[in-house]
Amino acid sequence: MWKDLENIYKEIFAVTYGAPMDELFTRYMYYKRAKQKISNTTVEGLRKFYEKNNYELLCSEDTFNDLEFLADFWLKIYRQDDCFSKRILQKLFVLKYSPNSMWTYLVTTYFFKYKNKNNELDEKDFCFFLDKIIAFIFGYSLIKPGISALKIPVFAELVNIINNSQIDFKRHRINKELIAQMFADYNTFTNNRPITKSMLAWWAFYQKEQKIFDSDKSFHIEHIYAKKRYDIDGDLQNKKNIELIGNKILLENYVNIRAADYRFKEKKIYYQGYTTNDGVQKEGTGIEEFQILMTKEDFNEKDIIDRTDEIRDSFINYLEKMNLIES
Repeated sequence: MWKDLENIYKEIFAVTYGAPMDELFTRYMYYKRAKQKISNTTVEGLRKFYEKNNYELLCSEDTFNDLEFLADFWLKIYRQDDCFSKRILQKLFVLKYSPNSMWTYLVTTYFFKYKNKNNELDEKDFCFFLDKIIAFIFGYSLIKPGISALKIPVFAELVNIINNSQIDFKRHRINKELIAQMFADYNTFTNNRPITKSMLAWWAFYQKEQKIFDSDKSFHIEHIYAKKRYDIDGDLQNKKNIELIGNKILLENYVNIRAADYRFKEKKIYYQGYTTNDGVQKEGTGIEEFQILMTKEDFNEKDIIDRTDEIRDSFINYLEKMNLIES
């Protein structure tokens, strides 16, 4: 029976070390810690947690049943099962690009606390919960990067979920001015920082008509105004504006734009999709915002700044809507 669980998790996770089941046991551990009212940020190892009292937890039939329910829940998320609404799947896709794994512990604990007898969640409540954790994790990670900083507020909220309290992160609300400063900082959204993809995923699905992508679809970060364009044309007053979030967008890996095609009008061909001289159809991007961008004749420095301001203001409004801004 344990082998069946492992096979399920092999489908969901391609792990580079350890076993696929480790992730399942980790998520379950954080739920059990919350049930024990543990919010301490010092977390013991997985083996040490489960070997307590002569492996009492592992030997419990309830544990195996819980793990079956949990594996099935995450498998449905991975397969984008139709038991979830479109807006739930959109938010889960955004969380896939979260800067860390904390969201999975929150969702796991929420699942066990609020699932009905059919192991289903209320759509409206779950949607609000996902919005709340997206807003907080992304916003908090902007000003306090790294998983260690996030442990204190998240572990406290795990216990609050068990206590039937609505999560609010009220002791860790976010400074509006500091968030605005982060969007203006050229080092905030460099391509090597996980928060960059997080924010771009959030922005992609901020467009209400954005379709849901397959779980195995992969993306890279595209500079709309290409770096090579500046090297050749030099038509920016401030070269650093290239690294602002307003110049970046998610783009499917299969949309391969040649380095030589650095001007916007040339890149638009690849964004739209085209047919080669041999009659081969090359698929364009499914990112909805490109449909708006492709109506432009060009994408210049003013567009970078304007789009940065738009993303910043929209994200701050999102934080305010979720009541996560300091009063």
